[in-house]
Amino acid sequence: MKLNSKKGDIVIVMFVIMTLALTSSVLLMIYLGDKNIKAAFQNPKEVSNLYAESEILNSYVVWTLTDAMINSYDEIALSQEYIKDSPDCIINGQKFFCGLSSSLSNVIQQKVLEKFLMEINTNLDELKEDLEGKKTKLIFDITQTNGFYDNVFHLSVTNNTLIYNPEEGDVIIRHKFDIAKNIDFESIGLDSFEEIWEKIEICKLLDFKACFKLDNFDTKFENVVISDISFIETTLVSKEELYINEQTKKLEFSFLVKN
Repeated sequence: MKLNSKKGDIVIVMFVIMTLALTSSVLLMIYLGDKNIKAAFQNPKEVSNLYAESEILNSYVVWTLTDAMINSYDEIALSQEYIKDSPDCIINGQKFFCGLSSSLSNVIQQKVLEKFLMEINTNLDELKEDLEGKKTKLIFDITQTNGFYDNVFHLSVTNNTLIYNPEEGDVIIRHKFDIAKNIDFESIGLDSFEEIWEKIEICKLLDFKACFKLDNFDTKFENVVISDISFIETTLVSKEELYINEQTKKLEFSFLVKN
């Protein structure tokens, strides 16, 4: 027999021995160890279902956060809460865009969290009830650290658990998972208020109407005179239709810029 053939035989034998040893150790671990591991091996379909449910929950949480951000943006835009709260930004009782509110990030965070938690809490009981019909319990704590900074909303919900227990024998399968997502306005089809103001500051030094272009909004302009002062009324209309107040429509708002 050639040397190469002998080497090949040895490798095969070693592979078989190692495979048998590994299999034996796994079987021993299942037999002696955690019942959750044993149950998982014995119920692959249920394990797959738990992973699928966690992905559905992940998508639902992200969609709800996105919805809260869009509706909060719309509310802030229409109320002009993004404009600096100063007498210098008011003429004849009417605001014009002369700077950003110093509390804008806090306002955004407060509104987004309020809308997000309201929506989540409204539907979470229904979701848990649906899972219980599938012999599954959900441990989920949404009241964890979340915040808006650097124009990004940071969501982190950790140590969530789905527990499958059909109440037959000792089959219990636990699936722990985290949800972490960072969402900015750009990613949902909106320019941030900071980006809009930065563009205004640049374009005021140039031909404003020709210069003022945004990635996510179409623009309309109209010249306005208030107390002998010339302004440009600027209307922004989102390029994409968004889900706002349970309707699919374009987000639209206006502001005055001193000409």
